[in-house]
Amino acid sequence: MVMAASSRQSNAEAGAITDADTTAAVDGISDTDVVWNSGGYPSQWIEIDLGTPSTLTGLRLIVAQHPAGETHHRVLGRADESGPGTLIHEFIGSTADPDELSVTLDPAIPNTRFVRIETVSSPSFVAWREVELLGRR
Repeated sequence: MVMAASSRQSNAEAGAITDADTTAAVDGISDTDVVWNSGGYPSQWIEIDLGTPSTLTGLRLIVAQHPAGETHHRVLGRADESGPGTLIHEFIGSTADPDELSVTLDPAIPNTRFVRIETVSSPSFVAWREVELLGRR
């Protein structure tokens, strides 16, 4: 797993469900009730800064969602802070808490520092139990 240097979000809910800190989604612990919750319906995003350009070989996302239903998530990557990024992968289908969405990237995606998970559609607030970026620096 490539560890995040920092992370940020489009929106965050403070209070009952979670502390809304994006680090809850990138702490390497997916089997807890601590989640990142945007506090809003789509479109919302969470973005991970790896600190230095890295090569991505895969993604593993653990859903925090209620109710279950059809979702669409776009994963974008970029080398620096400019521009929206390039589409790496899309997850489209029915999801429920705590489903795992994963993909092996073949070929691997080089020179990626920022990774944004953008939820385009979902029946619930946008939230993640864990976002794992697999690869090497």
